[in-house]
Amino acid sequence: DIQERSQGHLKMPTPKGVASMFEDMQKAQTAQDNERLCEILDMFLESSEVTMDFVIKSGGKTVKALRGSQDPDVRKKAIALTAQWKVLVTGQLEKKAAKKEEKDAGSEDEAGAPPAS
Repeated sequence: DIQERSQGHLKMPTPKGVASMFEDMQKAQTAQDNERLCEILDMFLESSEVTMDFVIKSGGKTVKALRGSQDPDVRKKAIALTAQWKVLVTGQLEKKAAKKEEKDAGSEDEAGAPPAS
């Protein structure tokens, strides 16, 4: 980390951002390091930083591929993470739809209101 390097010494790493965890996950997947994959999947399961955009644009595809892993622990964690992310994405889409409906309803009220005198 830049913060760690700027201090001139290494300290215990703080929880990584999702982009960094994703990069680590890809490296572990390439190296077929199932133990590391399990650790990273656990970090994603515990992370509150995962966004819908991240899931849709990058993380979701990789985790979906891990659901077919030969390692039963990796497969189990990938399936659990997919379910968690599905709830996240569904919830975000529902929020967006509700906001759009409110906005559209507000526009209709304004259009239907008599002109101010």
